[in-house]
Amino acid sequence: MSSIERRATGGKPVWRVRFRLNGANKAITFTTEKGARDWRKLLDAAGPAAALAKLDAPESSNTRTLAEHIERHIVALTGVTDGTRRTYRAYLARDMADIGALPLDMLDREGVAAWVNRLAARGLSGKSIANRHGLLSSAMNTAITDKIVTDNPCQGMRLPRTDHVDKEMVFLSRDEFAILYGHIAPRFQPLVLTLVGTGMRFSEATALTIADVDLDGRTASVRQAWKMTGTAARQLGPPKSKRSRRTVVLPGPVVDSIRPLTIGRPSSALVFTNAHGGPIKQATFWRNTWAPAVQELAGDDVRIDKDKGGRKVRVVIKLGPGKHPRIHDLRHTFASWAISNGISMVVLQRSLGHESITTTIDRYGHLARADYDLLAEATSVNLPSLAINA
Repeated sequence: MSSIERRATGGKPVWRVRFRLNGANKAITFTTEKGARDWRKLLDAAGPAAALAKLDAPESSNTRTLAEHIERHIVALTGVTDGTRRTYRAYLARDMADIGALPLDMLDREGVAAWVNRLAARGLSGKSIANRHGLLSSAMNTAITDKIVTDNPCQGMRLPRTDHVDKEMVFLSRDEFAILYGHIAPRFQPLVLTLVGTGMRFSEATALTIADVDLDGRTASVRQAWKMTGTAARQLGPPKSKRSRRTVVLPGPVVDSIRPLTIGRPSSALVFTNAHGGPIKQATFWRNTWAPAVQELAGDDVRIDKDKGGRKVRVVIKLGPGKHPRIHDLRHTFASWAISNGISMVVLQRSLGHESITTTIDRYGHLARADYDLLAEATSVNLPSLAINA
């Protein structure tokens, strides 16, 4: 690890950065504290060799740091929301500060690998690391296009995986869902039924308008979803991916639950609304509706208390033995029910709006027991019959 110490030379202060190189103690002196701190940041991010090379390199007005380049990349992005830009800038400020000091052309594969390992050591999930790595890789591709660098050190890098993803998914049985559904406030039962009956994401279902549903044709058009803006406000935008823009089939019970919500309302109105007629926010829905229903399903020991504002809150004293599904687990439950009833992975992929069939198989392939049984039967036809002597 490097360190900075302040010393006086000839009555004037200097700052010395101490570090180790090839097992030996080294020190570089700077006349300003900022110069010492900036170089130390580069040293810790890129290593002694790259940091010393930077000192020896001639200064150029065209030298661009990685942070400066990523900011330019974010500004130039098209087809993204302001919320996405705020998210990317948060990544840059919070998770790329160490490598951001690097000159753009000094980022190498070793530096990227060390950065990824630091993110993992901080406890970031595999998905979170992939999101940040994706931004960096995209920015480096832009640098190649701009002819600043010749290759992308992020390309082909193996990222940490969250190996407990499958355990996080909760699949509800028919009876378990019935219990959960019975504890949902009647106003929101049509929404919950739609989520488990179509596999739509919460942000997609709550963005449906009257014009998006064809109750006679028993279909709904998923053409928009709620997007975060980086502030308390949200905005409507395109779904998660190109394939997420899709048409889903509405089962009979879902049609019956939605129909009363469409009568006498304009085509532009949202199908599902809160008690005030406005959009349903996931955080509010989870706190006031979903969490209490899950607590009842799981058999949690709950105490009714009051918060600082005098409002009643449910405090879980002890978790119950039952399942604790998230809202998103209704999507997983839809998939598990479809597979258990013989629906193919291709049809399921299209209904869920996955960009690739690989995503569907990776996530739900272990549930397709019938497919494996058919594979075993098909293979057994070609295998010789073995007589076993008693």
